[in-house]
Amino acid sequence: SSTGELPRWPEVWVGVAFGPLVEELIFRGYLYRAAEWALAARIAHSGRVAAIVVAAVFALSHLAKGGITTPQLVSIFITGVLFGVLRQ
Repeated sequence: SSTGELPRWPEVWVGVAFGPLVEELIFRGYLYRAAEWALAARIAHSGRVAAIVVAAVFALSHLAKGGITTPQLVSIFITGVLFGVLRQ
């Protein structure tokens, strides 16, 4: 909290567990499935391409958080690709 106190447990839970879970459901759940479906009729290896596209969108979505650096963005993108490939 902004008063110098330690955060309460619900705040920690949301930041550490619930937030990333929602991100995964949105990006590697809904968006991945939608991208793979949209690409399946057009290109081979649509799952791999969908993983890369969704990872890029995932990384770019983190730009909303101020102060993010290029190495952090690259790391988020690579992690997103790995998670997308593992999802296949």
